[in-house]
Amino acid sequence: AAGLRTLLVEYRRSPEAPFPDALLDALLAVKQLLRIIPIHRIILAGDSAGGNLVLGVLLTLRSIGLTPLGCILISPLVDIDVTRHLPS
Repeated sequence: AAGLRTLLVEYRRSPEAPFPDALLDALLAVKQLLRIIPIHRIILAGDSAGGNLVLGVLLTLRSIGLTPLGCILISPLVDIDVTRHLPS
């Protein structure tokens, strides 16, 4: 065991909840976490669409001058325009 505390965030998902609902939920979770843990001790992680969500949170945090310790992205969904990769 690494001895780390974790927080699993449940967020609204599309198509029931349109953009930016998931991002707002994730940012609210980070805001609450920052009440008890400094940003330099936080590592964000997500897989697939959650990886994309982590990137959105990172960009938002960077825009306000906050940088977490790191992030873990597992097969993040980052290329939404998949049609250009399909054979013609």
